[in-house]
Amino acid sequence: MVPKKSLILAGAALAMLGASAGAQSQSTKLFKRAGGGSVKQATLDLGTGTYTRGPAVHQRGGFTVADFQNLDAFDGSGFGWVTVDTGGGTCRWFSNAAKGAAANQSTNASDLMSDVVFFYCSNALDVASGGAGGSVTLGFYEGYTVFGGAPTTTAALVALTGMPANTSQGSWFSAGAGCYGLRVIFPTLVAFADNAFMGYSWDFTDTGTDGTLANTYPFMSCVVSCSGMSIFNGSSGGVGGNSLGLGEDGQGMMDVWDQFCVAPTVTHTFTFGTSGAPFSPSTYAPSTMRIQEAGDLAATNVNYNASITPNTDLISANKATLGGTWSVTLSRIPASVAGTYTLNLKRNKHPNANGGPGGSPPFGRVLTAGLPVTTLTGAHNGTSGNIAVAVPAQMAYCGFHFTVQARSTGGGGAAGVRLSSAIDSTIGTF
Repeated sequence: MVPKKSLILAGAALAMLGASAGAQSQSTKLFKRAGGGSVKQATLDLGTGTYTRGPAVHQRGGFTVADFQNLDAFDGSGFGWVTVDTGGGTCRWFSNAAKGAAANQSTNASDLMSDVVFFYCSNALDVASGGAGGSVTLGFYEGYTVFGGAPTTTAALVALTGMPANTSQGSWFSAGAGCYGLRVIFPTLVAFADNAFMGYSWDFTDTGTDGTLANTYPFMSCVVSCSGMSIFNGSSGGVGGNSLGLGEDGQGMMDVWDQFCVAPTVTHTFTFGTSGAPFSPSTYAPSTMRIQEAGDLAATNVNYNASITPNTDLISANKATLGGTWSVTLSRIPASVAGTYTLNLKRNKHPNANGGPGGSPPFGRVLTAGLPVTTLTGAHNGTSGNIAVAVPAQMAYCGFHFTVQARSTGGGGAAGVRLSSAIDSTIGTF
């Protein structure tokens, strides 16, 4: 049976800082207060590896939705609690929550993770000061449940290094630390299915000057706005009706998490709280986290042709969705000998309902206009042909509007060059 540990920290919880660091991978956990207005903002673009300190603007198409959010970390004075475990990749902590399935979560269905936000402190020397910066590995899993369960499907493992950190090299026991709210933007959208039981993990990867504890560590986040009771004393104080039936909050969370350590191998399930007055606990999850995903946007696909003298060649296509395959089929009408064809993508429809003159050749009406986007080439057998391409799973393409028309050859020299019908499309998530 997995051993369960419960700690209620009194108002003088900082006395725990005298506990032995070597006991961390057994049952003792260290906590301290941090923040107080000193928490800064930073953004990491994983595509370029670039950190931006302070508020940052990120260019993107479409919009995002918070499908899981638990950033309730700070009190009215701007202080929160941070906690730590043995570093150097020795210990990893797992939280259980819901994603898109709990009482206070969105019904967004794209399941395409775009970015995450979390809060942390670090006593590592900042890169700007000549140090290595902070480091941590975050994990995101479908189907995880607490009490020692093994993670199932891995959505993403994100190893972060060079994180904004401190002005001096130190350890958990050093005075002061660099504290940040970090937004991590994925270069491509990450498939992460909604689930009543999802997990996210924090792997303590660096080590401070004490030689044992991690030097980069998370802010804890409140469960039920810190008003829930320990599940081992009855209920988490949540909204009820969630999957474990233990009073999880509106994000499907409880004040409980799993600890997995190696060297020595240790598995514990913990529940933690801090309390001011006796019997009035404040309950916490082990780390803050918000998961954003691409907002639901319906892809559109409208076939059109010249209103008076329509082109006889026709194209058809499925809807273009992020991360999917877009397939365009050409029908040569009337049939001809085999030849080649080009799909020309532009931003707009031709302003005239009957299009514009094709130029003879090509024969037919020009149905697209505006700035060119790209061209795709393929072949046909005289009757039909197909071109299929992957749609990038990137937010920049969400909501992108374009038109497409084919130009094909089919023997007979210039007389065989023809224009097709066209399609007006918008890339979506479904």
